[in-house]
Formats: sequence, structure tokens, C-alpha cells
Amino acid sequence: MSYYEENKDALKILQEKVWQEDYHGIPTVFKPIPFKQEGMGLDPVILDANLNDEQMKIFKALEDKYGGMPPPQVMREHEVDGSRDVTATEILIEEKTVPESGMPVLVYRSKGEKKLRPAVVFIHGGAFTGGSMKQVNNFCKLLVELHDVVAVNVEYRLAPENPHPAGFNDCWAALCWVRANAEELGIDPGKIVISGDSAGGNMAACCCQKDRDSGSGIIAAQVLLYPAVIIGKTEAEDYNWSIDLYDFQQDRPAAEGFARALEFSDQFLPFVYMNRPAPITDPYASPLLGSAEGLPTALIITSEYDYLRPQAEAYVRKLRRAGVEAKYMLYKGCVHATISLLGTAPQAYDIAVEYGPMIRKL
Repeated sequence: MSYYEENKDALKILQEKVWQEDYHGIPTVFKPIPFKQEGMGLDPVILDANLNDEQMKIFKALEDKYGGMPPPQVMREHEVDGSRDVTATEILIEEKTVPESGMPVLVYRSKGEKKLRPAVVFIHGGAFTGGSMKQVNNFCKLLVELHDVVAVNVEYRLAPENPHPAGFNDCWAALCWVRANAEELGIDPGKIVISGDSAGGNMAACCCQKDRDSGSGIIAAQVLLYPAVIIGKTEAEDYNWSIDLYDFQQDRPAAEGFARALEFSDQFLPFVYMNRPAPITDPYASPLLGSAEGLPTALIITSEYDYLRPQAEAYVRKLRRAGVEAKYMLYKGCVHATISLLGTAPQAYDIAVEYGPMIRKL
């Protein structure tokens, strides 16, 4: 039985039981907890998956060994992919190299007829210091199966060995390469969507800034999954993180722990990613500080108990003030890195489903 068939009840709830209301000044589409428990703010499946996650156990052991956060290079050596392949059809995958950067990309396509298709260029997360193409491999395959697109999974150099703008330059080079080779890749050059999760969402948003600034006109739309849009405790209009921006229920200790899980990044990233102290005002690192004028249509998706949610909401408000069509979607009861639970949490599958309306509009 396919993953969809096994989980169709939960997936049906996620599609049909949505509601919309104003939230922190934004018209927000809310996604429900499929099987909510009374008095619980956290989704029980998400909570159990995180408490029993192999990656979390490994990192906790490393923290105990090092007496705190271990070096990024050590964390990187112990990364595992917690997602599962949920596709039911064969997806063709080909590795190619971007000449300008020398970095690999994976190109995914279905076995259907040869024609030009929309593309999703996806950039993985990992706090700019970790992660790899393999961690979003299954998500990219699902995007191809659901939407008949060509997906391009981008690799980039990581900090601290390669501080900003090295990784960003690699992502931009990959995007330009996709456009230059669109027809050979089976891509409609006028229908390129850029996307990414967490740090990859930051890279995707920054590519939109550069695409506009350079007049390249490559990007038709952007889909940002719980993106980091400001580096460090840099002051920004309409953004100030506070625990008061979260709604807690009886499980507040656990939920607040998840909400604060990335709080360390405000001190960590300026030095490790940018190689300098805050404030970080470069819009190719902190897109919340750049102009929103003329940016492409956006879909921004966040999780309720994610430290990055308030900054993503500030970015949605900024886009909308600039006249950019920006849809905001919030998954109740979820925490950071939802798509890493593909195959366990139905919300990860549903996030892939939500690319559909934007792709069909291109």
C-alpha cells in the first residue's frame, strides 16, 4: 500500500479542515493538527518523532561529549537523513556539475513524455554549516511525482570553512545554470520556481533579491519553508522576537523548548556564517533588510513552534506592503524542519502538495 493510501485520512484533514484568519497582521491559512489531543499544542506525531529522532539523539550525545555545541564539522560528520521515500512511481535522477561553482546538483524528472516542464530549484537547509542534497532527496522526488515538474536539488559550500558569500554564490550560479540550460534539462525557462527550507529558504530569498537587482528575470515564483531571513540580532523594521508571539497550552514546557531551539543562532551565525559580528545588513544574507519591491510571487510556510516563525511573518508583511503577492501558511502544532519528517508526519507530505496551486498559475 502506498504512503498516500496509508495516510489518506490525515492528508484529507490537512487539505479540507483549513481555516483563514488574520494572525499578527497577516491573512493566514492555518493547517490543523490531524489528530489533536485535548489540551495539547504540539502535534503528538511531531512530538514523538522529535523525541525519538535518531539525529537528535546523536547530536545530544555529541553535546554531552563536547560539553556544549560541538564544532560544525563534527555535527556534519554525524548527519543522518530521517525522511523516507514516499513516492509510488519511478523518478529519474541525474547528477550534474555547475561549471561556474564546480558544485553538484541533482536533476529529477518523471519518465513521462518529453516536454518542457516547470522547474523547482530547491536549496537544502542546515544552518549554513551542515545539511546536504541527500537530506531533501525524498522531498524533491515527491515534488516531481505530485506536480510533474523538473526538480533541481542544489549543493553549496558550507561555513565556517566557506563563509558568506561562498554558499550564496554557489546557489546563484546553480540558478543561472538552470536557466541557461533550461531546454536541455526539459525545463520551461519562464516557469522556474526557487525554493528552500530554513537556511535554504534564506538562500532562495536572497537569490530573489539578486535576480531582481541584476535584472536577470529568472525566477517566476518563490516558495520558502520556515526561512531564516535575518542573521543575528540585527535590528529590523517590524521584527522583534519575543516568546509572547507564541500561544501555549498544557504542554508549554515542551512547546517552548522547541520554539527556543534555534535561539542560539542569533549569536552563532554572525561569526560562523558571516565571519563577523552582528549587525548583518547585507540583503544577500538578511533579505528582511533588503527592498521587497519587484520580488516574485511568494508562498511562505512556517510551523507554529519554530523560532524562525516571527521573522518569516515579518517578511510576509514586508512583501505584502510592497505589493508582492504573498500567501502565508502556518502548520499548527509543528516545529522546525518539518519536511525532514517526510514519511512520518503527514504535514511534510502536505507541504509538498501545497506547491501545486502556485505551479499551476505559472
